Amino acid sequence: MKEYKLRIGVLAEMSFLLVLSLVAIGFLISFIIKDIVTLNSYLEIIVLGIFIALFGIYDFITLTYFKEDFGKTITINSQNKELTIRMGNKERLITKKDINKCYHIKSDHRNSTNDPFRVHKYLAIHLKSRELIIISSLIIEPKLLLSELGLKSTLVKQFLPYIDYKIGSEFLSPEDYEKKVEEYCEIYRNKSKEELLEICKKPKVYAQYAVESARKLLKEKE
Repeated sequence: MKEYKLRIGVLAEMSFLLVLSLVAIGFLISFIIKDIVTLNSYLEIIVLGIFIALFGIYDFITLTYFKEDFGKTITINSQNKELTIRMGNKERLITKKDINKCYHIKSDHRNSTNDPFRVHKYLAIHLKSRELIIISSLIIEPKLLLSELGLKSTLVKQFLPYIDYKIGSEFLSPEDYEKKVEEYCEIYRNKSKEELLEICKKPKVYAQYAVESARKLLKEKE
């Protein structure tokens, strides 16, 4: 059994670039406010605004990684192909059999040396229960986790490797959608009100038809 927490090296690199980016944004904003009268054209203001937006995008993506995995700990049992996720007082055991599909998301930049997102990677793990589990490179290198659990993944390269909670979502016809709702009504029928409410509160974690099934069952239990 191996335990993984925040990777200090990755955390330090993300934090360093985050601080530099925030300082740059602050400098550009103060420059605009101070010298807006002396700027020769709107073009200069637009260029400065573009730089602020670019720095802001990096900050937003990095902060979403921090929000997702800060305080998270995982334990891997490679022999039994089990993954235990701890976040605060909550603990979740996931086996290889629980996993439906896995996506490996990373930056699409070819020159990794100059890529500000070179350490921004994550796994989007779809469970058969329709839950979505996100584990980023802040905790473990995605390839290592895949290897330890013996998982195959679909590699997705993005220009901006933001955490996409909709990745892998199915596009269903209205008829198929209704079938899915009925299917998950049967799957969730024995769940308590508290469990159904928990599903309804997490539309980013569960598929839309799974959430609708939970709402439908809650109405029946009233």
